[in-house]
Amino acid sequence: MEKKFKKRTNWNTLIILCVNELFVFFFIVIIGYNTFIEIIYNRDTSFLFSFILLVSVGTIILDFILWQIRGYEYIKIDNTSITIKKRGKIFNTTNIINLSDVDDIYLQEFKTTLFTLFLKMMGIRGGKICIEYLGRKTYIGQSLTNKEAVENIDELKKKLENNNHIN
Repeated sequence: MEKKFKKRTNWNTLIILCVNELFVFFFIVIIGYNTFIEIIYNRDTSFLFSFILLVSVGTIILDFILWQIRGYEYIKIDNTSITIKKRGKIFNTTNIINLSDVDDIYLQEFKTTLFTLFLKMMGIRGGKICIEYLGRKTYIGQSLTNKEAVENIDELKKKLENNNHIN
């Protein structure tokens, strides 16, 4: 069984990210120029750390922007494992869970704490479908409604019951 959950774009977050990316790009150009001049004429690399840091921050922000625009979650269940992929961004992630390790699948809103608020706002973490395994939890379906999440949970449980892996 394969499912693909398209990420709905959060336009407020996307606009804020684009403005931040413009500022970072502007500073990358300025500091990049200064770094080039310092290295060529003064043989000094004092600006190099700032340049590398800004390029790294710019890449991470670009990853968030791509996730907001093109992001989707992909889940595949075969005979031995559940594969969860987050695609449509620079740093794609894959999580493979053995079916024998799955304890339960249920509807639970991702709990937001002060620490996880930023991650949820950027769409990095969160979801409505909770898969519990080996004492850990992973969430999928960030953009699903409760009704869609329940339908997908029933389908996932049915597939797992057919493979005799969940109660």
